[in-house]
Amino acid sequence: MKHAAARIERKSNFGWKLKLILWAQKHKSFERRLSRATSPPNLPKLRVIFNKEAKLATRLFNRFVSIKSVQNVQINGQLARIYRDNEHTKQPVMIYFHGGGMALYDLEAADANCRRFCKDNQCTVVNVDYRLAPEHRYPAAHDDAWAAFEWVHANIDLLGGDAAQVVVMGDSAGGSLAASIAYRVSQQTQYAPLKAQILFYPWLTMDTAQFASAHLYGDKNYILTLCDVRWFASQYLSDPAQASEPALDILNRGAYGQLAPTLLIAAQCDVLHDEGVAFCTKIEQSGGLVQHRAYPNTVHGFMAFPAALPKGCNPFDDVREFIAHLP
Repeated sequence: MKHAAARIERKSNFGWKLKLILWAQKHKSFERRLSRATSPPNLPKLRVIFNKEAKLATRLFNRFVSIKSVQNVQINGQLARIYRDNEHTKQPVMIYFHGGGMALYDLEAADANCRRFCKDNQCTVVNVDYRLAPEHRYPAAHDDAWAAFEWVHANIDLLGGDAAQVVVMGDSAGGSLAASIAYRVSQQTQYAPLKAQILFYPWLTMDTAQFASAHLYGDKNYILTLCDVRWFASQYLSDPAQASEPALDILNRGAYGQLAPTLLIAAQCDVLHDEGVAFCTKIEQSGGLVQHRAYPNTVHGFMAFPAALPKGCNPFDDVREFIAHLP
């Protein structure tokens, strides 16, 4: 396992682009939290704020690429978007789940990145939306994610895909959904094993506070705080006891050696950093194939602003290389 995360230097030296993003984050945080703090929270207003910020980040710090085909479909009553850049058959299919704590954003937040993954890897990408909390609590998002996985297999020929080359991907809470699918697939025989799971700074436990990074970065306003994580958990769970269910307690469910090859890309200065380290360590110790990268001098949410990453940190290159070298 490529894994220096546990020894990574905790000091940060942010580039000017990230400093600008964090400055804007700091000055907008009051409006965000004011919208969230009402009881019940003013989620429509909060979602508008976050969606606008996501679109602005894409324009300023990402690259929009044109591809040959973009098609919207309905899966289990939820919107999904299919990206194809060729007419090939038997190609890999990537299923992507956006982040947002199970309560924010929609598939537009991942649109630019899904286009890039499609073109870079010459594959079909399915960008999946899912029901949000607290209107739809656990297991709604997980049910929608699994429905999307089953839909992909049922329509694999239409997608020009190969059922033996399905990859699940996601960032933050979307990484949790992808990881839950990877575990569920590893425990059944109805579907072919996944080709890989690719997780960007995933949320892997409802007990984030047990890790040092949660306290080291939890109050620094680096996009995601420990207070944010707790709030998101309170919105998604209808009963605190649900936190121990295998779909949510990814760090304590076992069978790590049976998981698909895993690429986990983390941010150094992130509340969720150490739980990613713990997950990768368990996979490695169980004999699984895993690569862990912790991008230095960056924060949670960097897939929304990849152009602000430090030199040498390119998630698109890392994904392409990882996929290309899989058995």
